[in-house]
Amino acid sequence: MRNALPLCLALLCTGIHAQDSSRVTLRPSVSDAIHLGPGIGLDHGVIGLRVDVPVTRRVAVLAGAGHALAGPAWNIGTQYRFLPDGRIGPYATALYGTNGVIRVVGDSRHDDVYTGFTAGAGVELRVVHSASFFRMAVLVPFRSKAFRDDHDALRHDRAVELRQAPAPVTFSAGFHFAL
Repeated sequence: MRNALPLCLALLCTGIHAQDSSRVTLRPSVSDAIHLGPGIGLDHGVIGLRVDVPVTRRVAVLAGAGHALAGPAWNIGTQYRFLPDGRIGPYATALYGTNGVIRVVGDSRHDDVYTGFTAGAGVELRVVHSASFFRMAVLVPFRSKAFRDDHDALRHDRAVELRQAPAPVTFSAGFHFAL
């Protein structure tokens, strides 16, 4: 019995020490930092940079600026993260800005960049033990009447050969770093 008390105390102290030394380091949350990253797609300004600023744990405001083939492009909007702290984070987004481009090779008189509303959904694939992530999205642009009218006029212009119809859905991809 005299030996049992020191043994119990030793085991108890070892258990307390083991719990103290095995603290878990939490992974940084993407909702804690401003993010900046290059990418392609409407939310990145076609080919450009995007910045996300968290407002709450789930909501962020964003801005993208870049270059479309016919001139400068931009977008501003908001994003809602459904799983802000998971390794895979689905989100919904709403944007206003560049969502249509007309470029006529050999005749820049018709080149123009158009703005309008765009809605979409995507996923963030987060890097372990980091607040950085890959982002991919599917975006649906609601193109302006001016874009539709100009595209229709070009379609009926015999001097212009249309090689591609406007895509009803666009894709976006980028990598974002915490600042």
